[in-house]
Amino acid sequence: MSPDLNISSPIFSVWVSPQHGGRMTRAEVHGHPLLVESSSRESDAPTAWGNYVMAPWAGRMRNATFTHHNNEHVFVANDSPHAIHGLAFSDAWSVGEHSTASITLRYDFESPWPFDGWCEHTISVDQHEITCTLSVNSSNGTWPALLGWHPWFLKTWKLQTDFDTMLRRDPDNIVGTIAMPPSQQPWDDCFMHARSAPTLSNGRNRLTLQSDCSHWMIYTQPEHAFCIEPMSGPPNSLDDTHPNQILVSPAQPLERTLRFVYTTDTD
Repeated sequence: MSPDLNISSPIFSVWVSPQHGGRMTRAEVHGHPLLVESSSRESDAPTAWGNYVMAPWAGRMRNATFTHHNNEHVFVANDSPHAIHGLAFSDAWSVGEHSTASITLRYDFESPWPFDGWCEHTISVDQHEITCTLSVNSSNGTWPALLGWHPWFLKTWKLQTDFDTMLRRDPDNIVGTIAMPPSQQPWDDCFMHARSAPTLSNGRNRLTLQSDCSHWMIYTQPEHAFCIEPMSGPPNSLDDTHPNQILVSPAQPLERTLRFVYTTDTD
């Protein structure tokens, strides 16, 4: 098996595995581990470690199906009875470019995804930030898509958030469209309208998560880790009837950016 590929700067060191969903398998900030790592990549659940791409959908898809132009599309219920986090997180990606500070990867959609297209993901580091730029692209036709990132952060880092709105989950654990004030933790919930950007802190080290994504899933139930997942829209929004459906075409890809911006308490 090929070794992970590394990119680094004086502050950050990031390892990426093209074979395991193109994910960030490990990240360090001034030597401090940031992400949950896998002890056995072939047996550990691929949804439970590192920082991976969610595409061509993100979060839970109700009953592992969606409908577009009166056609129902069915997927594996990997969070039974639902399908979760897309198709790209467990398959191999191809490497386009790799330097000491940047890597670009590509994933071509195949069956069971019914539409022609691909993902492109660029991860880069510099003196002050990690930047992730992700796109979903159509080769042919117009179809719905949703993208996001799913980082598993170690609880040695402390999370601070300030969101105005949370979307209510239904009894099937599916995020709906009814907005409400945020509840108390623990969360497995979707948030919108941040009053300030989410931050992670570990001693004097601080990371601010900046993104042009409109929705953030936050999962704080595990004892060892938490997840804060920027997404281009709410989960379960591929259906033609959903008010937040996003369509891609050859002329209109879906692209979003996530930045981990470093500061210290003295900045």
